[in-house]
Amino acid sequence: MRWSRISLGLALVALSACGGESDEARARREALKALFDSEVSPKEVVAEVNGREIGVSSLVRAVERERGGKDRRAVLDELIVAEVLSDEALAQGHGDSDDIQYLRKQLVVQRLLEQEVEEKGRPSGIPADEVAAYYKANRMLYWSPELRSADHLLVKPSASKWDTSKGVEIPEEVFKACEALAAQIREEIVALGLPARTVQDFEAIAGRWSGRLPADVELHFETLPMFPRREVGKSGEVGWRPTMVEAFADEAFRIGVGELSRPTRTIFGVHILSVTAIEVESEIPLSEAEPGIREFLAERKREKLARIFVEKQVAEARSRIGVNPDLLEKLERKEGESP
Repeated sequence: MRWSRISLGLALVALSACGGESDEARARREALKALFDSEVSPKEVVAEVNGREIGVSSLVRAVERERGGKDRRAVLDELIVAEVLSDEALAQGHGDSDDIQYLRKQLVVQRLLEQEVEEKGRPSGIPADEVAAYYKANRMLYWSPELRSADHLLVKPSASKWDTSKGVEIPEEVFKACEALAAQIREEIVALGLPARTVQDFEAIAGRWSGRLPADVELHFETLPMFPRREVGKSGEVGWRPTMVEAFADEAFRIGVGELSRPTRTIFGVHILSVTAIEVESEIPLSEAEPGIREFLAERKREKLARIFVEKQVAEARSRIGVNPDLLEKLERKEGESP
């Protein structure tokens, strides 16, 4: 299982501060060797190396880790080689390094946390009502409203003349001119029998009108990705789906794929749009979402339990923890001076 870096780091600090390890290299090597030998003597011994027994249970676990990649004999050979080489490594003093000691602490801390937390944080132990409550509170993760995409032409007041960002108000007659022009463009599309169902159709229409626009008016083409009729969720949160302005969205959800809309006025100008695709409303039921929710809630619970356990252990050991602030400051100052 996975543990947060913070929890494991705190636990290692606590164990390191309270460990009281011997300064004698030999004693440290012997302690490490004793750790390797500390497992309960196996009932069924499949091999022996330098007096150390390799049990059937150890072999079975090693084979399971391989997931069928190697046969038992090959895995046993690797265990034997590991025992031989580990003895030689210890004999040569390789177990007497800070890195090895740190790894040793990581392993025992991992075992400790699994013992204290694993059983209490299994997915099967998450109550059904807690799963249902999470599903209800996060419905947007499992539900999607009907969505539509569209291509559209926008007839709008000239941005160079009417800069609304500077507080300039656009006269109503300019919007009226946009509405009249949009109506003409739509009539021409219908008269020519143009389907206006593809990007190329709209781009061709915009091109034909580009040189015939009044000075106060602009014509733009835009393709819009999937959007719902109404905004879903909150901006910045998972599952949020923004929509278009209300009048545009209402018209987009009124027509079908490939149909040409009525000229539709918004605060941006007047739109002529065609729906290009529709995704129907969909929902993942609780029965399908439950396994994933259980695993997520169990992981969150394990992290919380681990944090509480670590903080409790460190607090209890506080009186036995000492830090040399002068040396720490000296090291930090030296590190800051490094190029």
